[in-house]
Amino acid sequence: STAQFEPVDLLEAAKRLLADYEICPRNKELIEIHKRCFAGHEDKLELNLAKLHIPELAKYLVWIPFERFINVTVLGIGGFACVYRGTVRWPAESFVFLDRVEKLNYRIMKETVERDFAMKEFDETMVNELIFATHISNHHKIWQNPTMGIIGLSYHPTTNKYLIVMHLAKSSLESSTLTKGSTTTWAMIYHMATELTVRLQMLHDLGLVHKDLHSGNVVINHNIPYMIDIGLAVPISHANSAPGDGIYGRLEYLPPESLCGEPYTAASDVYCLGTLFWQFVVGVPPRGTAAELMTDGMREEMVPEMPAEYENVIRACWNPDPVKRPSAKEVVEMLRTNATAIREHLVKSSTIKYIKAREKEYMAKTESTIFFAESQVSRSQFHVYKDLMEYSRRISATTDNAPT
Repeated sequence: STAQFEPVDLLEAAKRLLADYEICPRNKELIEIHKRCFAGHEDKLELNLAKLHIPELAKYLVWIPFERFINVTVLGIGGFACVYRGTVRWPAESFVFLDRVEKLNYRIMKETVERDFAMKEFDETMVNELIFATHISNHHKIWQNPTMGIIGLSYHPTTNKYLIVMHLAKSSLESSTLTKGSTTTWAMIYHMATELTVRLQMLHDLGLVHKDLHSGNVVINHNIPYMIDIGLAVPISHANSAPGDGIYGRLEYLPPESLCGEPYTAASDVYCLGTLFWQFVVGVPPRGTAAELMTDGMREEMVPEMPAEYENVIRACWNPDPVKRPSAKEVVEMLRTNATAIREHLVKSSTIKYIKAREKEYMAKTESTIFFAESQVSRSQFHVYKDLMEYSRRISATTDNAPT
């Protein structure tokens, strides 16, 4: 079988992205802070980056000895790697910060400081993810970061695996109560949708598509959504290539073109964005998959009495034809143009009733042992295109033969 592109080709494309962008001024300051807070390990960093054949990353990252972390626990186990949580403690008068009031001077914190970090395992086969994460964290042109920023590297002495060290988010979209429509407002939904789309636009502007955009890969930190787990991201220049044998992701979030064996592009990210917009309101994942579209071609039912302007954005993102979907930039414009109408819309009783019914339905399903034993929907995994196309044909035939 023919792969989408050779790993070496992708590695070179990743390195070109890294070389083609300048570090934004704010991130130069952050890198300097990291270098000062974790000083004394540059030789270790350079040695390990040389082993990974990516010495170019030395100016961006720091090396953090694993023994600096306390209270290390497993945060989650994904399809490719285990993610840990750990705390670093700086004794009094050792933590460096940038004093923006006093002429941007670097100063020492007098008190003891603790910071929590996420640490994701990776090995030599995942070098592209490290390059992309470094690129995304440092080359965006405005102060926002599309992802939780990468700090540096460490090495787990027990598992003998490298660790990508990142800032730790407060919660994920799946677990955050902000996603519960019955306890939020349209102003908050508008805020979350706009902030996430701005970050997706930034990712696309940096030349990347995410390729696995679902509620488990969106985290919430201080009421701001960030994308994580960009290990499957590819340069947009490669996204329109032959799709290869299959695709990795959560089946219920895959766009319809992925079920037909077509390439995953920036427009596919936008389709997934529409699904997340819907989930911002309802608080639970959608039913079924994109093989089971509604009669109007939409991925899911429209929520009763949600703002027409917000519904129109979701419908545009869910256009079955990728060519007819708006870009992430255009979605931002659509949202901001209708900001007042969306933000000031009152949450109606019919909306709350619908949300509670969907929450009850979802909880009943997830509590079923049969659902978890048999369903391949609820987790990310590799899907062979041949199987996806057969699945789509089977669902289509069942739908066509259903009684009316």
